[in-house]
Amino acid sequence: MHSPQPVYRPRPADRQPIFNAPPGTVILCIAIAAAHFVRVMLPYSVQDALIERFAFVPAAFLAQFGPAGDGVMPGEIFSLVSYAFLHGDAMHLVVNAGFLLAFGSMVEWRIGTARMLLLFFVTCVAAALVQALAVGALPIAVIGASGGVYGL
Repeated sequence: MHSPQPVYRPRPADRQPIFNAPPGTVILCIAIAAAHFVRVMLPYSVQDALIERFAFVPAAFLAQFGPAGDGVMPGEIFSLVSYAFLHGDAMHLVVNAGFLLAFGSMVEWRIGTARMLLLFFVTCVAAALVQALAVGALPIAVIGASGGVYGL
């Protein structure tokens, strides 16, 4: 009689991780998701106040440079990055996080964590400034990490 072939069971060292994203990309995704989940757990009035405070609003940003403006305001400068941590709904968050995992991972493996994070934040700022130049002084709230993700 012929003995049956043994069943191959890979050792743990032979297995590849199912989730193999570099640390900077993972931390950025977690931070964006955490910001969204904290916001949606708050009462609607607080959610609206957070959007109003941390979203990038071209009208408010451009007003600081106008004749009636008070000059550069730290809150408006901070909004050039903070808007990337706000998302409209779960689908918006999932799409941005998915693309961030896909493209951020490739970029981070290639140029390193610090440079990837710097590139992400620089492109967030660039995207907000382009938005302000494109739409002018409109009182719209710009939110989402798309600018940073597309920059990667």
